Amino acid sequence: MTQTSPPQQSQPNTLRKAIALIAGIGICTIVVTPFALAINRFDWGVALLLVAPVMVWLLLWVGKALERWARNEPDIPAVDPDFPDDVAGEP
Repeated sequence: MTQTSPPQQSQPNTLRKAIALIAGIGICTIVVTPFALAINRFDWGVALLLVAPVMVWLLLWVGKALERWARNEPDIPAVDPDFPDDVAGEP
């Protein structure tokens, strides 16, 4: 009798998490580096500080999307922790 090993569920999930992490670091580096250099080198770069909160919000949004992709979760709104009994989308 030969014994078969259980299927490895964690390997693809680990690979997806690693890909998402590397992609997130790459996206942040590609976006933040020119932004910081523009603020530093140009006189008008100081005005870019007004754009910084939007850029950070977008990077967080991309990070959450990458996390959902890595965990293979559906792309639906998260449950509000203050009202966990309410279903998303219902008034």
